[in-house]
Parts: sequence; structure tokens; C-alpha cells
Amino acid sequence: MAKLTAEQRRFLLKHKIPLSRVFDASGMRTMDYKEEMKENDMLVAIGVSPCAEAGHTMRLRRGICFQCNPDNLSYHLRFRDKGEVYLAWSKKGHLAKVGTSKSATERIQHLRSYKYGGQDDWRLVLWVRCDEAGRAEFDVHSALSRFEKKGLTYYKNGRYIACDELFDCDVAVAEKAMRRVLEQHTEQMA
Repeated sequence: MAKLTAEQRRFLLKHKIPLSRVFDASGMRTMDYKEEMKENDMLVAIGVSPCAEAGHTMRLRRGICFQCNPDNLSYHLRFRDKGEVYLAWSKKGHLAKVGTSKSATERIQHLRSYKYGGQDDWRLVLWVRCDEAGRAEFDVHSALSRFEKKGLTYYKNGRYIACDELFDCDVAVAEKAMRRVLEQHTEQMA
């Protein structure tokens, strides 16, 4: 049986993870604890092999070290949250952006003000409320992956940050891919 250290407890508390969502994977093979965690909707495994980076022994369901990569949990939780999946377009940059937000119209204002991807002309093309917004967003990104645009940044809080979720394609191509994916999600939910 694994026991949480004081440091681990503080880390879990900081990230608002209830102890009821922590799984003791002591003595289990990775594939076995991942499957059991999924079945029981657990978030963090303890009693696992130490990570190579810092020797931490708490992992997310996908096997990633939680302490080295806490943002991955936010992504995982957002994956299943309700929200708005949106398509934004910058004509000047010839860029499409697919993302999720609680409010797509507010998100567009942020994209403009931060000059996301170096552009300030973002406009909202399409948005849809979704039960699993993160999953739908991921699927749209996969459908557009061949158009992915890397290397662009935006400036926020005194530093440059790499842009994600940008695609160098016509807005019609992005909209068609998004509608096709969201149609599949609607069928799965029905």
C-alpha cells in the first residue's frame, strides 16, 4: 500500500484533487492501473514507478507525471467539460483557430487584444455548445492536423507564449471539418 507524503498531499490540495479520486496502483502493471483508473473515474495514481525527471510517484491516468506536468490534468478535466467549441478566423494571417471556451465571444476579444498568432483581426465564424467540448476540439484538431501552423506567439503578462490550435487553411476548409466532427459528436450523444 502506498501512502501519500505531506508534499503530495499539499500538491493535491493545491490542484483541488479530492483524495477520493486518488488511486493506489502499488504492485500493478501500468496498463492494468490505467484501465482500472478509467473504469473508476480516478484522476491520479500513487505507488507507481518514479518519473525519470524528478523521481515523483504520482501519475495521471495517461501515465504522465502529475507533479512535473500539472497542466495535463487541467487539459484532461476540460476534455470532458461542457463548453463552447469555436472556430475563429484571421483574414490577415490566413489562420483558423479552433478552441474551447465558456464564452466564445469573450474569447475572440482576448485573441484580438493579445494579438494571438500576431493577428488582431480575429472574428468568430462558428461556435457550438458541446457536452464534451475538449474531446470535440481535439477531434477537430486531428481533422485539421495537416494544416497545423507552429512557431507563432502572442505576448501576455510580460512574456511571449507559443500559440497552439492554429491552422493555415481556408476558413471554408476549417468550417467543413468542424461541422463534420461536431455532427459525429451529436450522433454519439443521441
